[in-house]
Amino acid sequence: MNHTKNLLLLVLLSLIFSSLALSQQQNRIAGLVLDTNNIPIKGVTVRLYRGSRLIAESTTLQDGAYSLSFRSGSTITTIEYYGSEWNPTTISNVSGLKNHTINKVLYRIGDMASAEQQVDLLGRDPFRVNWFSFMMPRCLVRWR
Repeated sequence: MNHTKNLLLLVLLSLIFSSLALSQQQNRIAGLVLDTNNIPIKGVTVRLYRGSRLIAESTTLQDGAYSLSFRSGSTITTIEYYGSEWNPTTISNVSGLKNHTINKVLYRIGDMASAEQQVDLLGRDPFRVNWFSFMMPRCLVRWR
């Protein structure tokens, strides 16, 4: 009888510790940040958010590489890319339960942007892109 109690206690503790380990599981988002000529960009800040809460931040290395670890869980609502000479951009709604590789292209501030690039620069909002294209054709895109 005492042996059964010990075995039951061991199984119960094992289940508790395994569930704690699963809740602490780490995932990773990694990749490269490149310019429009596929040249790596050093010094770009990459941030991960869940809602308005910053959960991870990193800066790209000489080879444009970045890697961010985060606790597995709810959706990563925003991945933000920001560099002082580059138009900031975001990616929205990425699974928070998996690892991801994301290679992101940034456009230098002041570069001419095609309609497709404007969609990216203006937050993937077609209304703003159409307004921008109508009001300021072939205009320099500047974010400050």
